[in-house]
Amino acid sequence: MGKPAKRFPGLKGEAFVLNEETDRWESKGIVMQNCWPYDEPVRMPDGNLITGGQDQDGLPVVAISHGNDLLHWDTVQIPYPPELSPSFAETTVGLDGKNVRAVIRGGGGTAWISVSQDNGRSWSQARPANLPMPRAKAYLGTLSTGQQYLVSNLKNRDTLVISVSQLGESAFSRMWTIRHGKSVPPRFSGFAKSKQWSYPYAHEHDGKLYVVYSIGKEDCGS
Repeated sequence: MGKPAKRFPGLKGEAFVLNEETDRWESKGIVMQNCWPYDEPVRMPDGNLITGGQDQDGLPVVAISHGNDLLHWDTVQIPYPPELSPSFAETTVGLDGKNVRAVIRGGGGTAWISVSQDNGRSWSQARPANLPMPRAKAYLGTLSTGQQYLVSNLKNRDTLVISVSQLGESAFSRMWTIRHGKSVPPRFSGFAKSKQWSYPYAHEHDGKLYVVYSIGKEDCGS
């Protein structure tokens, strides 16, 4: 017997497909082991899809598809030093040329990054970046222009920002504020709930980037 999971014992991912005739979601069974995914899957150069997540112990992982077969995913751990102090190490991934880059929620008041040069099968040891970020989930993406962006909190959850790179570069060079100041207080009590703008996601449509986020872990803002 192994050690009991610290965060999410028995963590598994189940797939559902919408039956358009009945307008009901139908289960396709368990498709992912030991990964809580956080991203829209990204297509890698080898044709497989990849998504970032955390495992049952709250450690950084990714999940990789078997090509277009979305019913089978492999979970791969990202190595990290003790300084990362992982706790709910929510991980987001994006393409960086031929490589895959992961941005990880970690300690020290900064974003942590790791890079894979073999389509997510192995990763460099996570290291701190020079981008301020509290222990909070971020979202990494690529614009239709080819520029990379990251939606994240800055220093604390009172400020939500978007950082953008120059075309052809990996480093983020400009930052804009999305929300700043205290959100409305939560109406209900709950685990780690407070005034905050957090858990962002973004999607580009018709040349515009739409960002959604949680308000106090209760409402949705955009």
